[in-house]
Amino acid sequence: MCKEEYVYYLSKKIGHNGNDNYIGIGSSNFTPLELNFKSETDIKKVIPGDKLYVGEGSREVVKSIIGRAEPLDFEGNDHKFLQEIINKIISENETRFVDFFNNSEAYSMKRHSLSLIPGVGPKVLAFILKERKIKQINSINDLKERCEQNNVPFIPLSNLSKRIVLELCGKTKERIFVK
Repeated sequence: MCKEEYVYYLSKKIGHNGNDNYIGIGSSNFTPLELNFKSETDIKKVIPGDKLYVGEGSREVVKSIIGRAEPLDFEGNDHKFLQEIINKIISENETRFVDFFNNSEAYSMKRHSLSLIPGVGPKVLAFILKERKIKQINSINDLKERCEQNNVPFIPLSNLSKRIVLELCGKTKERIFVK
């Protein structure tokens, strides 16, 4: 498992053993983790969306990481909140995603890695490949502007977020972002 330094606290879920499980999502690899807090007081201080330190050394509120969480099951407002957190993480790690758009290759003989992102069909794929040959993509906003200028129906941040939600919820075979 990839080590996470920080997690964004998402929610409390009732575990299959009847205990409360506290779920967080890693801030660099989107790893869904079950957390154990130091005390009841700490649990009450933390609100969904808080960024918590879980790395080596002294931790303020998280006692331990129990392990990887089961695939997440979010609906309605929870789903929207999850996408907001994912958008925040994508923005914090923008270089990683820009590199993906600039350097991704064929995933198999018949499929390109970019085509795993919702909204990337043959036309959008051809457009992105053409654009990155002309000039490397500088930012997610740069790709968004190029798409808008050429009437290409693709919103990079939104579509990346959708892909990561699919991976977190266990609805894809391939995981390209969630570790």
